[in-house]
Amino acid sequence: MTSQLDAISKSDVKDADSILNMDEVRVDPKWALRVPGNLAVRRQLLPFTIQDDRVLVACKNVEDAQGLQAVQRYVGHPVEAKLADAESLERAIELIFLNSALTSDNENAPARVNLSGQRGAAADPEGDEIVALGDEIFH
Repeated sequence: MTSQLDAISKSDVKDADSILNMDEVRVDPKWALRVPGNLAVRRQLLPFTIQDDRVLVACKNVEDAQGLQAVQRYVGHPVEAKLADAESLERAIELIFLNSALTSDNENAPARVNLSGQRGAAADPEGDEIVALGDEIFH
């Protein structure tokens, strides 16, 4: 019996040079916009391209198996986690989802994401658990 995590691989992070600076990475919106903005913001992960039939996912935490499984369900391909610089990842997520909301004529477009107001705010662990449970139930 194989685990659901068999299709998820993590990049080896040996030094600071292997941490992605998302300011220098070209993000393919075809892959990035396959995940809901709230998942990307909450879990701090962003699919950015496909390589060798694996979708590469920039992550703040490459050990976030639950978040990576959710991304895998949305993109329909195996995923590979790549450690990303937290600040540049936050900017990339904000840019991708803010731009998609501003350029879409669809009223169901993702809401604007403003991460700057959340810095330093107290985390709500109970709220995060409820949202994670919802993700688990509906996906």
